[in-house]
Amino acid sequence: MNELNHKVLVTFSDNYGHVSEIADNMSRKLIDLGLTVDTIDLERTKQKRWPTINDFNGVILISGQNKMWTFWNKKAKKFVTFYVSPFEGKNKVIGFFRSDPWAYQGISDPVKAKEKFGKNILKSFNFIPDFYDDFGPVLDFSRKSKLKHDDRSSLKGIAKEIGKKTGLEFEYKGFNDFRDWNRIEEICDEFAEKLQKGNSCSSCGNIIQKGIEFCTNCGNKM
Repeated sequence: MNELNHKVLVTFSDNYGHVSEIADNMSRKLIDLGLTVDTIDLERTKQKRWPTINDFNGVILISGQNKMWTFWNKKAKKFVTFYVSPFEGKNKVIGFFRSDPWAYQGISDPVKAKEKFGKNILKSFNFIPDFYDDFGPVLDFSRKSKLKHDDRSSLKGIAKEIGKKTGLEFEYKGFNDFRDWNRIEEICDEFAEKLQKGNSCSSCGNIIQKGIEFCTNCGNKM
């Protein structure tokens, strides 16, 4: 398999310092699975230096959201609009993921949180990626938290309500990690498998590796 078929771009846009940990974890896992991975921080990299995804077979984007009134932040939406959407449906494996304290619904109902995230993706970009999921939030109430004081107070109140309804216990002066690390690892396995397996030729049924434009068996355009 040539290098192109192993190459994945992992991008992330981080509001509070916890999305980058997911990006690092996924990048390491995908490398362990035999893929070549480039990782880009959209917040710290100027837009003119964002890479085109033309040279990648797989693209992963992980982001948080801006408070409660949107499902993703501005940099993530901009990257999809101008860099990912033009390549949708063109032999790219695409994964969109979220983790944010304001997406706290995922604590008590991760299935519903994922469904809502998927609907927002479809509404905003008019397509659904191969993979999407809400990985769950971090509620950091420690002194090192990047949450503003008012936001921290609001989220503490929300956490107390969730605790009353579900019986979950929170550290109201500490770090509460509700990210689903097992699911994150599963996604990496599934992503790599789909990327390496390729597509089935509509003409002869032969499996064609991602990035190949014509079937090697019958010559049909993929």
